[in-house]
Amino acid sequence: MIRLLRRFTLLLVCAVACLAQSGTVTVTPLPDIVGASTTIQLAGSGACKFVIFIAWSTNTGTIRIGDSTTSSTKGATLPPGSGLMLPAIPQPYGAVSSGQQLYDMTKIYYWVLGGGTPDKLTILYGQ
Repeated sequence: MIRLLRRFTLLLVCAVACLAQSGTVTVTPLPDIVGASTTIQLAGSGACKFVIFIAWSTNTGTIRIGDSTTSSTKGATLPPGSGLMLPAIPQPYGAVSSGQQLYDMTKIYYWVLGGGTPDKLTILYGQ
């Protein structure tokens, strides 16, 4: 658990450091996700600057992250006790833009093993 907290802290520090140049960021945690062995959309609407996924160390399966085609065999893998960060997307140096590049939360999906003892996933995002 301590190792997981260290990884989370490092990911969060990196995210905040990347976003320091673009104003304030509100970090929002979602309620813990309990596996259902189905592909689930991150949100029905909205955009965010970064997303952090943390697989619980007590999980028995691998979590998958990706697009709408994500499944038990497709997507980026998160073994038990690991994390994945979709980091802030920096603007190219000297670019003139109306705002920072954002992730469309409706296009991010995850798959978590369900069953007798379902796996769990923690998700945080920044806006």
